[in-house]
Amino acid sequence: MNIIDRYLQDNQVKAKKFQLLGVTAMLIASKYQDVAPPELKDFNYMTDQAYTDDHVRKMEYKVLSSLEFDLNFPTINTFLERNFEAFQGADGPTRQFCRYLMDCSFLSIETKRYLPSVIAISALLVTCRSF
Repeated sequence: MNIIDRYLQDNQVKAKKFQLLGVTAMLIASKYQDVAPPELKDFNYMTDQAYTDDHVRKMEYKVLSSLEFDLNFPTINTFLERNFEAFQGADGPTRQFCRYLMDCSFLSIETKRYLPSVIAISALLVTCRSF
């Protein structure tokens, strides 16, 4: 989602190309995060062959160029792990409940206005008060 959001800040995409952007963002994210990312043909299958490999490669270049090849951005998990390091009393159940609260925040549109760092520390504070 971050890749799509950052791309759309500076670029317009026609409605019929939005699926291509989504598939391309998933491809980029999987290359960045996964040890064994899916192949390009898998993403073409997801779109029912609506786009060729060449379409996806060209869009990948556009997206990466627009983002200046900067894919490193902090996520909620990044902040949560730092908070766990600072708060040494976070045992297994505390960590699990914290992650559960953060997962619940993804389901609510109201939480989108808060920074990932705020959501992470809020989940930790609520969890610590619960245990």
